[in-house]
Amino acid sequence: MKTVKFCFLMAVAVVLSASCSRDGMVTLDIASGIAAKPDNTGIEVIAKDIRVVELKGEGLYDIRIFGESGGKLYGRTADNILAVFSEDGRLLYSFDRKGRGPGEYIVPSFRFDGFRDEIIIYDFQNKVIRYDAKGNYIDEVRNDVTSSLADIVPLDDSSYVATIMSHLRRDSSLLYLDRNLSVIGSALPIFNQAQTSQRGLIVAEPIYVFNSEVMFLPRAEDTYYCYEEGVWRPFLKLEQGRYRMPADLSVSVGQYEEKGKYMDEMGSYMAGQYVFVCYAYRSDNAYFYDVYDIKTGKRLIHNRRTEEEVYDDGNDGWILNYDGMEYVVFPHYVKDNVICSSVFGEDGTTTLLRITL
Repeated sequence: MKTVKFCFLMAVAVVLSASCSRDGMVTLDIASGIAAKPDNTGIEVIAKDIRVVELKGEGLYDIRIFGESGGKLYGRTADNILAVFSEDGRLLYSFDRKGRGPGEYIVPSFRFDGFRDEIIIYDFQNKVIRYDAKGNYIDEVRNDVTSSLADIVPLDDSSYVATIMSHLRRDSSLLYLDRNLSVIGSALPIFNQAQTSQRGLIVAEPIYVFNSEVMFLPRAEDTYYCYEEGVWRPFLKLEQGRYRMPADLSVSVGQYEEKGKYMDEMGSYMAGQYVFVCYAYRSDNAYFYDVYDIKTGKRLIHNRRTEEEVYDDGNDGWILNYDGMEYVVFPHYVKDNVICSSVFGEDGTTTLLRITL
């Protein structure tokens, strides 16, 4: 993940097993971790099962899983080849669709549509492409809307919800789109200046899917909003207290000394009853990787790595101790309470860790 503060910010889609319909909003005090003593344990303390799977595909390297359905794992390689595997890691089929023709892409973002068993590829600020579950080309849509999108996910079997690039003029955070990618509605106001990129960086806000329910965390805000029966409800708040960075500063270019006074929340990911939170604190030259129990609000794991450690080994994430090995785990994809994290070998091979919580 490193410090993704370049021209746009994106995140992975994950799945949460806690229901959106529960009463009240949960608040987690993540700022308390800055002064806390790091743990010597990793996420093995909350894991119920750990499986190590070698993804076998000659010529395919650095594979990240982005979807799972019907006993198949859907992945993308570092050079954007679409690859489909069996659960035991056997390559079923792969497709190199890079290009500018129909069904081809240049800068893709991959999603799996569980409502229709389709692969959705958003070719950045260009078009949306759809394949079936076997990778066969269905169609693509290119219009005025697709040229302005930042992220898009299925809302049901006939519509999508999307965010818009922050530098474009807009009056809402989210758009509802039909199957033809035409606008049929909008939702949630613009919350702050970070969402309109008035200080330098262009922001592409992600949308998340937790427990098959769509959620949205506005850029430089601290509350997840959950879509339920046509209404966006506050679901989870990540409280940062005095360490919360001002919205306009979070998207400014430079001013690193001033930014060092605050937490730089790098991402939060949910699996089962747990919330995984990553943040940097520049004044301490450190990255923190915490895990909280959603039901109790208690912090269960608190890992700390220096910036030098993260950059030297090229990995950032949560520690996992398993079978005499120490892994650095990042939730590339999560379905319900199962995390899929890829570990890349120097020879280009990919080991998939499937961790059940």
